[in-house]
Amino acid sequence: MPATGRFAALLFLVMTASTNAAPILSHLFDNSVTRTASEDHASPQSDAVAPLTYRQLPLGTVFNQVVAGGDDTSGVVAGVEETLIYRNTRGRAIIPIREQFLVADDIATIAPDGCKLRRFSFDVTGDAELLGTETRPYTVTYAIYDTCPEAFPPDAVPNRLIAGTSGTITLTEQGVTTVEIDLTNLGGVVGRTSMWLAISFDRDNCGIIGGAPASEGFSGDLISFPAIGCDVHLGGFPLKPHASFNVEVYGETATCPCRHVAYRNTRADREPINFGPNQVLVDDLTLLGGSCLLTGYEVALKGRGVYNIELRRECAGDPPSEDWFPNGTTTAIPGTYKRLSIGASSTGTRIIRLPVDPPVLISGTVFLAVKVNNSS
Repeated sequence: MPATGRFAALLFLVMTASTNAAPILSHLFDNSVTRTASEDHASPQSDAVAPLTYRQLPLGTVFNQVVAGGDDTSGVVAGVEETLIYRNTRGRAIIPIREQFLVADDIATIAPDGCKLRRFSFDVTGDAELLGTETRPYTVTYAIYDTCPEAFPPDAVPNRLIAGTSGTITLTEQGVTTVEIDLTNLGGVVGRTSMWLAISFDRDNCGIIGGAPASEGFSGDLISFPAIGCDVHLGGFPLKPHASFNVEVYGETATCPCRHVAYRNTRADREPINFGPNQVLVDDLTLLGGSCLLTGYEVALKGRGVYNIELRRECAGDPPSEDWFPNGTTTAIPGTYKRLSIGASSTGTRIIRLPVDPPVLISGTVFLAVKVNNSS
């Protein structure tokens, strides 16, 4: 390994027939923020803590089950008609939401844009304070957007809605309820790789269940919150609950070829690595499996500056003083060079997803190279 230490990195790939799909584990980053590089309307990072007092569900809590929308899906065989493209179901924190407050969570699935959604589910409660005596019915309003709803003026938010994913449901069940929204009767709801699930309630003492990282796909340690923005956390995971909702999403098998992880190093156990302005840091990444089509990768960055990032097939590159812009060094894998600018207002660690389009064939070991223009 050319540098002392390792970068936190993750590669997303479409596996060829000669490889086996690698399991996707959970990300473990303190105060992490995710942002897809192709999102043109993302709001500035606020690194703000949501003004919430959360509670933990008691051990042994039994979840009610309610299905809304189309047909009963109990007889559907996952992997034949449908496939799991996102899972986050291990959270046991109650995130209380004020009446008519629209709160949203980022969801990055393992399926490409154009995947037809079949169903999704989320967990809610009408007794966020765990009083045990709350019997009032409550109405949940839900919708999936193609980006953070807080990044736009209110009158522009409906234009970001993924058609067919919005609705309301009134619940009378006490305790915690898993609400499943069946989309199979709508003729094909077209989703995106990165989406935001938004939820609001019609009365007080309601909440969303969450607090853990995703086990399939990815969700940053952030939610959107009214009047604050898109990058709001609950105090920073793992010391506090992960700012994400319990959600599952299934897509149509025929239109949802899933991406898999071929390399993962996401446990941050040391300070960020910086050898000085314009010094190139290179890390070797050995893939799980054989040849793969690279569709994107993620890096964890902290601190202001202009970052030049690329993947290479060999360690050596151009001299450190040479400007990489606009296409990277001569040894860059085509389509992998990215130039990012992070401002002084960004204080936390940022996990940034960098798409590679069109996908490029890689195999064996590749090298992640990073250069930043300052040492802060």
